[in-house]
Amino acid sequence: MIWRILLLGLFGALAEGANVAGPSDFYIVTDGSYQQKGNHGAASYQELLTVAADGRDSVIRYIRLEQIVQMACGQGLIVKGMEARVPDVSPAKLALGADPCTADRRTLGLANKRRGEDGSPFEPQEMAIVAQCGPKRSSLRLIEPRIVQPSMAGRFSTGLRDLWELRSRVIDRAFPNRTPWDAGSTADDFGMQEVGARLIPELAKGKYDRGLRQACNPRFGGCQSRTFRELLDDYQGPRDTAELATMTVPRLLDADYYAFAKYADPVYPALAKSARIQSKVELRLVVDRPNGDVLSVSVESGHPMLNTSATEAAKQWRFAPGWANSTGVKLVLEYAIRCPRNPPLKPIPAGF
Repeated sequence: MIWRILLLGLFGALAEGANVAGPSDFYIVTDGSYQQKGNHGAASYQELLTVAADGRDSVIRYIRLEQIVQMACGQGLIVKGMEARVPDVSPAKLALGADPCTADRRTLGLANKRRGEDGSPFEPQEMAIVAQCGPKRSSLRLIEPRIVQPSMAGRFSTGLRDLWELRSRVIDRAFPNRTPWDAGSTADDFGMQEVGARLIPELAKGKYDRGLRQACNPRFGGCQSRTFRELLDDYQGPRDTAELATMTVPRLLDADYYAFAKYADPVYPALAKSARIQSKVELRLVVDRPNGDVLSVSVESGHPMLNTSATEAAKQWRFAPGWANSTGVKLVLEYAIRCPRNPPLKPIPAGF
């Protein structure tokens, strides 16, 4: 009887030890950039994913700092956040199969040295994981498995890929059936920005700066000294991102007059925006009246740097059958830079 009690106690202790194996909490930082739609230039961003224990649960917070760059108007920081609770799942269980506490640091170091040059500069290729492993704080720097030299990829593929995909696994578990940062409405977008604004004081305290420095590509030495507080210097509060996206879209004057079956916005040429060239472009279209197709486009007046953009857009249009006049359709596109005033965007540094 005594031996049975002792064995049960031993098995219980082993089971308890199995439950606490792995990180008691961890966070992941990514640092990247991408090309904005509509030739608005490149935007840089940092993402922070934190996983912390709360009783038997894990609390997940996902934060994105995005430097929106508008060549004509300047730049401004957007901060968004999401929070979720995963019940009855510890951080250690979320990290099963990709435990940063038991990662082979030597192999990861070799993978960093064997990086190739394939991969797009507008994709995240650097990542850092910082985990609490018992009494020690452990940090790992990862590169995307796809950019490891092909001749060496087989040696590093399993462990590196599992660690790299840990972030996606946690996001999918915490925010299922949702594409992060894809707001369904302006209200959704502002909701995420309100969460981000609430989390800013904690970011500014420096708690996650170690991961930010680890995520830095060593080829770009300037980012190794950055802190979240420095990144937040540009922050001016929640913004209407829909307004930011449309403030330089060329407008069709008297748009209600025309009966379009298909309409495409002209693209404001990046060089014209950076030079702050603004003008009206007058077009005359010859339209096939029965089906509404645009047969030809001619420019009656406009700036040379804008005329091609207006013409290419007009060739994509189609009018309602029978609507167009047999003498042709005349219209005016206005290329104007409508920068928001409240809050103002910061000027783009010289030489950007």
